[in-house]
Amino acid sequence: RLTILDLEGNVLADAAEPVLIGHNILKIRDSEGRLVVQDVINMVQKQGYGWVSLVDKHAYKMVYAELVETPDGKFIVSAGFWPSSKEKSAQGLMQKAVI
Repeated sequence: RLTILDLEGNVLADAAEPVLIGHNILKIRDSEGRLVVQDVINMVQKQGYGWVSLVDKHAYKMVYAELVETPDGKFIVSAGFWPSSKEKSAQGLMQKAVI
């Protein structure tokens, strides 16, 4: 899933759910009650990029987000995915580290 947000949490593009375009999702919470969009915004403002993990639809999800600066402003480009399981995700990361 690919999403582009402004720094206020407004959806500028969403490949999976275009109905969200133009809506503010800053107060959306994950299944554990975390304000994940706010977490993403805070992270990219501090680091410029990084990973956020959350629980979505009662499944573990990983989101990579990066702050992008253009002549039109600053935007957050993010992509998320649902690993098949935490165990398989850990095994995959370990295999990549060994290679």
